[in-house]
Amino acid sequence: MMSEMAALGDTSILEGGANHSFLQTLEQIISFEAQETDALEKRAAKEEERKAAEERRQQRPKRKRSGAAAPAAVPKELVCPITQTLMVDPVSTCDGHTFERTAIERWLQTSNRSPLTGLPLGSKALTPSHALRALAEAHAA
Repeated sequence: MMSEMAALGDTSILEGGANHSFLQTLEQIISFEAQETDALEKRAAKEEERKAAEERRQQRPKRKRSGAAAPAAVPKELVCPITQTLMVDPVSTCDGHTFERTAIERWLQTSNRSPLTGLPLGSKALTPSHALRALAEAHAA
C-alpha cells in the first residue's frame, strides 16, 4: 500500500510524513485486535473442551459404593442394602429391614445400630424371611 501511495506522489504516510504516526497507530490497533482475537479463540476452544469433558463425565455410568453391583433386572426389594446383590438367605432385623444373613451378621459383630437408619436396634435377633427367599429363588431361576 505504501509503494502505491508513493507512486501517486503521496508521501505523507512515509516516515517523517504528516500521517506516519497514524499508520503506526493503525498497525498497533490491527496487532492488538489480532492478539485479542487469538486470545478469544483460545478461550473458546478451552471452554468447548471443558464442556465436552463434562458431557463425557455425565454420560459415564455411575459406580455403586459397593464393589458388587445388583443386576439391573433384580427388583430392589430382593437386593441386600449392604452388599447390593440378590439376597440368597434374607433375614429381617427387629426394626423390619431385610438384609442378606452373612452381611448383617458381620455388621452386627461391630455395631448395635441399623445400617440403614443408624438408630439403635432393640435386639440383634434375626428373623428369616421365607417369602423373600422364595421370591429371590424364583427370580434367580
